[in-house]
Amino acid sequence: MRLWGGGHPRSRQADAAHQGVSRQRAEPGDAGDRDPAAARAAGWAAEDLQLSGAMGSGHIVQPASDASLGAPEDWPVVLDGELMRAAEAMIPAADDGLIRGDGAFDAFPVQDGCPFAMSAHLDRLERSCRALVLPCPRAEIESDIELLLPRAPEGYAVVRVVLTRGGRRICRLESRGDLASVTKPARLLPVTYDPSVVLNGVKSLSYGANMLASRRATAEGYDEALLVSSDEVVLEGPTCSVFWVRD
Repeated sequence: MRLWGGGHPRSRQADAAHQGVSRQRAEPGDAGDRDPAAARAAGWAAEDLQLSGAMGSGHIVQPASDASLGAPEDWPVVLDGELMRAAEAMIPAADDGLIRGDGAFDAFPVQDGCPFAMSAHLDRLERSCRALVLPCPRAEIESDIELLLPRAPEGYAVVRVVLTRGGRRICRLESRGDLASVTKPARLLPVTYDPSVVLNGVKSLSYGANMLASRRATAEGYDEALLVSSDEVVLEGPTCSVFWVRD
């Protein structure tokens, strides 16, 4: 397999602000660990691909105090400028963001209510919207984020901004998940995936293929999928990036 030089084509326009941030690496595992039947079904040699944490203990972010925000449906959301509980945020059933996955998104980390590289992420959101011919009201988005950040929990969280074709603007806080589950080694199933070149550099809402790849991987007994093009270029994970770290 080969690694794509600039990340997945859908998101190769990476933020310069992310340069030098601690990352994870993909590395070969023990060939005997992988299920040969699954390997044959995927068309790859029977070798295990593992994702392992490359961060030193000094770089691991401490767990966020998610409990203070309660269940996911109680986490705060700003919908079109109005602050509410996630369970109360609704968009019309006719919105093509829902019906056709026609929209854009971006997300950035927040530590103790302080955003990381927010401007760079919003720049990328604007680029995605230009490519999709989708309005991107940046001033309103920034106001939504201002309204949301004081409600962030202590520790680490994520802000996700979503824009739909129907004109809805969603800004929500999300948990980064369980630290142990995102830093432990993971067994990856290569899944052949050739993305549409029309969406190169675009973070769109069309993630159906990515989610299907994840379901196939877990059904085969793996932790996650590894998206690989038909010419054997490693692209990314369904909801994560892959970095190759040379020691």
